Amino acid sequence: MLSDTEIIKADIGHAFEVHDLELNSFDTGKAWTLKMVLDGFNSPNFKCYILRRFDEIVGYIAYLDLGGEYEIQRLVVSKEWRRYGCATRLLQFVANLADINMATDLILDVSHLNQPALFLYTKFGFYPDGLRKQYYGREEDAVLMRKKI
Repeated sequence: MLSDTEIIKADIGHAFEVHDLELNSFDTGKAWTLKMVLDGFNSPNFKCYILRRFDEIVGYIAYLDLGGEYEIQRLVVSKEWRRYGCATRLLQFVANLADINMATDLILDVSHLNQPALFLYTKFGFYPDGLRKQYYGREEDAVLMRKKI
């Protein structure tokens, strides 16, 4: 099924579709608001790539290009497309861009409760690099993760 997909650079014209994917992929309160999506696209360091199958966006990855580091802000795959390698494909795409552009690290934060994401990032070569206590709420810490390019 991934052979029917392509990764393309997203722009502000994709904001509503990206926001719809957010709403359909997360529980209430976890999805980015439309304002957050639009603010991202209006930021000069914000980059976004979508994984598309025909006319449907099945996933996206957004990151900040901080020069020597790419900070992954969001990695979202629709519920129907999870466990097909979409997230790995998007991560590999951004890792290749980072390498081409001579960035040295990929960094991100993830909830310590999100075991599937922690497993994915660890499998992809990320390692824990810190902890932000109660970053996502009283009972939810953020694990800071890093991957050397």
